[in-house]
Amino acid sequence: MAPLSAASAATLKPCSNDVYLAHLDEDWVVRNVPNGGYALGVIAQACIVHQATSNLPSPLHVVAHYLNPTMVGAAEIHLRVVKQGKNFVNIVAELEQEGSLRITSHLIFARSTLSTYPLKAPAPGTRFGRLIPLRTHPTSMVATSLADEYPWFAFSTHAHWAMDSSFAEPAGSNGFTQWGAWLELKGPSERITLSSLALLADCFLNLARLWPREVTGGLGWQPTLALNLEWKHPIPEPSEKHAARTVGIYVVSGYLGAPQSRHDTFVEIWTAPAGIAETKPIRERWREEQVCLGIASQMQLIMNTGRTRNFKRPANEITKL
Repeated sequence: MAPLSAASAATLKPCSNDVYLAHLDEDWVVRNVPNGGYALGVIAQACIVHQATSNLPSPLHVVAHYLNPTMVGAAEIHLRVVKQGKNFVNIVAELEQEGSLRITSHLIFARSTLSTYPLKAPAPGTRFGRLIPLRTHPTSMVATSLADEYPWFAFSTHAHWAMDSSFAEPAGSNGFTQWGAWLELKGPSERITLSSLALLADCFLNLARLWPREVTGGLGWQPTLALNLEWKHPIPEPSEKHAARTVGIYVVSGYLGAPQSRHDTFVEIWTAPAGIAETKPIRERWREEQVCLGIASQMQLIMNTGRTRNFKRPANEITKL
């Protein structure tokens, strides 16, 4: 049972400069297919390791397209620099298993500090500043299992969440629905990392789970065609203001329509002021002290759940979960 930090590891292949070896862990699957955010996190980790000693070590953005099914087991991530400049580098990273291309992605890395841009972000709570949407402090909440909503999430043993009652009414408004929760890695030694944001951005309830069956058709499998993630802020060190292994997740989903009940989901990933149910004083301005770590979006379908029960599918079938 590998924790996320170990399950996301990637190492340089011997005698290679741009191929990394990884193992997609059996604990981080949806039924029997590795979670798509987790698989993207493994790709991101390979690129982060690759760029660690360069002048452009900070990931800014990734877009991934899920081409063929991933599976538990060995994987190779092949990297190719498309363009490198003074401030940015563009890298294509492709995850392969058994000689087949499974996921293709394009990442942008940058300098740690872009000093050429003196404009700072508006402060939270000000007219133009973004304030964390979650309103209920995590210390006053009780964690529940991811398996309560998604019994097929094998990684429920490694993570849990507490849903914010501010979003207790999931009914759609003008074609959209909102949801929010505190999401926490269980292992005491776990930490939120840059690569882990990809998984955290892919754990949520959206319209396919929140809207009535007569609207969605009652079909629960949600394969993703494409996923985007933008890293917005360095991850703060654990402190009295920020938790070590907990984040806030805010989700807006909508635009449900043809074909295949195609819809879009937007996710914000925030720092958390404390762990779920942790014994810790509530700071008066705790919401203003949180920062947005990343934003993500993905285009999904809604399809029959029975199609995910067997791994033996045509090689060109979309299978990200």
